[in-house]
Amino acid sequence: MKIGILTFHRAHNYGAVLQAYALVTYLINCGLEAEIVDYRPEAIEGAHGTIPWGGIKRMSVKGKIKFLIKILPFIFLRYKRAKVFEKFIDALPTSSKTYTSKDKEICNYDYLVSGSDQVWNPYITRGFDPFYTGQIKTDAKFISYAASAEITPKQNAIEEYKGILNNFERISVRESIFQKQLSSLTGKKIEQVLDPIFLLTPEQWKGFSIKPFNDEPYILVYQVKRDANVLRYAHELAAAHHCCVKEITAEAEFFPNSERYVSLSPQEFVGAFVNAKMVVTTSFHGTAFSVMFEKPFVTMMFGTPGDYRALDLMKTLGIEGATITPSSKGAEFVCKPTVAMNLVKMLNVSKSYLEFDVLFNKY
Repeated sequence: MKIGILTFHRAHNYGAVLQAYALVTYLINCGLEAEIVDYRPEAIEGAHGTIPWGGIKRMSVKGKIKFLIKILPFIFLRYKRAKVFEKFIDALPTSSKTYTSKDKEICNYDYLVSGSDQVWNPYITRGFDPFYTGQIKTDAKFISYAASAEITPKQNAIEEYKGILNNFERISVRESIFQKQLSSLTGKKIEQVLDPIFLLTPEQWKGFSIKPFNDEPYILVYQVKRDANVLRYAHELAAAHHCCVKEITAEAEFFPNSERYVSLSPQEFVGAFVNAKMVVTTSFHGTAFSVMFEKPFVTMMFGTPGDYRALDLMKTLGIEGATITPSSKGAEFVCKPTVAMNLVKMLNVSKSYLEFDVLFNKY
């Protein structure tokens, strides 16, 4: 039995590559023949790299000029970040064949797993992608694992979801809100499961990690898009607890300094969480790794649709009081380890869903 995983494994994003690594590693450790299908959609390929040409193509002439002027002083940093991700991605267990959007068929798999990440978000994939939504020609059975999408899909997208769900033998999604939305569209059972990073143990992640900083106690800040209130809160917190601040950001358009890091390897990224005293984040995977290592943490909410993924995770795991707003004060934070009351229960559900030997005998 051979399993192929379809996900955003080539995105230059820590959460994307680490969830891909976690899922394929977990399946291989279960004794299954599994690999990531090396699918390279233009929507993902063009959004990353030293210069994100895909995004630039859709800009106006004026927009192109303004964007290039903005990033040119930081080309070396962007190049360095891209090379770090490319090295990690090249080491992932992927198919010998590379697929693009021009391919019409996937061969030689018994199961194809769509997920995790926002593989069913048409705003990211520029419409529903046939590879991720089970519309590509194949003899394999399609299932989803922890698929995610936009929280408020438009009406035409809802109608398309009805057809997409019929392409899957089994369906699981990452967020409870998405589960409820899709359940109203089909008679099929839709399960909620955890993000793949939880399939590996804290000990496995610690063995994978590399310590990026010295032994000085620090508050870790991880935000995909930078907001001044996050750093302000972190510095207030650091002053109250007598430690420094280390910031990881996906935005390379800032000159590095003693506390800002834009090109850590995925192993160093995990190591930053392992060794942090506390975490301040705006990210789903920043929240997830904080929970994984039982770190005292807060996730800043901005009252936007993007908040729901991290908030849904915290509600699912029974974590309360771990959110703050841009007006919150760092000095008021109470430092205590994070205990996810429902983690074991949800982990058992997630692992049971991935019992492929049972599935293979069933269908």
